[in-house]
Amino acid sequence: SPDNTKVVEFEGYGCGPCPDGTAAKGCVECDADDCNAWSAKTVAYQCHEGEAKANCTSNSGMNCFSARSNYTGNEDKLTKGGCGTCAEAKFNTSICLDCKGDLCNGAGRMAVSFLALLLAVAYWFS
Repeated sequence: SPDNTKVVEFEGYGCGPCPDGTAAKGCVECDADDCNAWSAKTVAYQCHEGEAKANCTSNSGMNCFSARSNYTGNEDKLTKGGCGTCAEAKFNTSICLDCKGDLCNGAGRMAVSFLALLLAVAYWFS
């Protein structure tokens, strides 16, 4: 399971071999012309996705999404939640909530969404 550490720490690029001690940080050597390129820092983390924990990587921070507590729809991807932001998952922020951090879209937040759905169904049939 991810340990919230940087997967790729090395942000430099240049010609020749990797500087000492940077291979473990993500430096990759190449020997062709114009083969070197900048690599963004990448972090590993997890988000809740339904009842499971999804392994995520990102170079823009630890972001998870989940349905807002007042969401009453049935879009499976939204109700399960997952890695990334609402915008990346193509959900409007009126029904989707972003959070930053490892496992920040926790089961408690998802239970509230499920409870709201149950209440709506109970109201409909009453």
